[in-house]
Amino acid sequence: MLKCCVVGLGKQAQSDHIPSIVESKDFHLVGVYDVDISAVDFVSQATCSIPAYSLDEVVALSPDVVIVSVPHDQYLPIIRRMANEGIHIIKEKPFAISIS
Repeated sequence: MLKCCVVGLGKQAQSDHIPSIVESKDFHLVGVYDVDISAVDFVSQATCSIPAYSLDEVVALSPDVVIVSVPHDQYLPIIRRMANEGIHIIKEKPFAISIS
């Protein structure tokens, strides 16, 4: 079973990503993160108290994969951080907002 974290707790994460992970036999949701504390509290309570972490704590969990579900103009630093830590990334489209 792969340890998974979700970074970004907007509509897509709440309606699709998290329910799919929770129902999966192949993934185990070990933590969530968002800059919006109210979203973190809501998701944590709605998903049987999934722990909420800072981005540093997400990295320290050594997840096998992180689903990055943040607005397109905010994900590059998160993707770089996870890649530099050797953590696999699942990113909603698009993977980049420019060629550079």
